[in-house]
Amino acid sequence: MEVGDKMISIGYFSIIGMLSHIIFIYITWTAMQGINVEAFVRANKVTEARIILVFVSIVIGTGVSRFVLDIIQWSQDLIYLF
Repeated sequence: MEVGDKMISIGYFSIIGMLSHIIFIYITWTAMQGINVEAFVRANKVTEARIILVFVSIVIGTGVSRFVLDIIQWSQDLIYLF
């Protein structure tokens, strides 16, 4: 594999990683919309509660995405075992 091919491969994996993070953050955000958080929110603090939900969605979505990307990378690296 030439250096140029390696750079293109890294570029593709970067795009896949970014898209994966965005998709899983969106899926997490959508899933969290089903949670009734009004019981935990103080009066007039709806904006702050939404910000927390965005941050929690980012953390969970990024973690799941990282897990999926790691599994993909590890499965590709298995060829070096044999």
